Amino acid sequence: MKKLLLIITIVLFSTSPFAAQKYDCYHQGTAIGFTVDQKVKTLNFYNTDYLEYAQITIDHNFSYNLTQNTIHFENDWYYTAFYELKFKQPLTEHHNLRGVELWLTFDDADGAYEDNVLFQCDVKNI
Repeated sequence: MKKLLLIITIVLFSTSPFAAQKYDCYHQGTAIGFTVDQKVKTLNFYNTDYLEYAQITIDHNFSYNLTQNTIHFENDWYYTAFYELKFKQPLTEHHNLRGVELWLTFDDADGAYEDNVLFQCDVKNI
């Protein structure tokens, strides 16, 4: 009985909508990688290949706002840069999936901007 309870607890925790998730996203030979912790509403980039010129720092926790399927966050450096990560499905449905579509939009207020660049993401619960 204890083993069954432990298995149920592990399964529920791993599919919890509050679990943190790791996103590996690809676009035309380049990539971005980030984690999203929905419980504390933080976003942390660990791969910024595509965003190299967009004033994103690695290993910095960005707080974000979530509206429907879109993460909005800012980076206050010399200017205030605005970023938007838009998904087809709600974040609560991204559990260990491949092929999650992400549209990236940003404006770093210093000349670098993109509008709705499509990425394909692999998502893992962490």
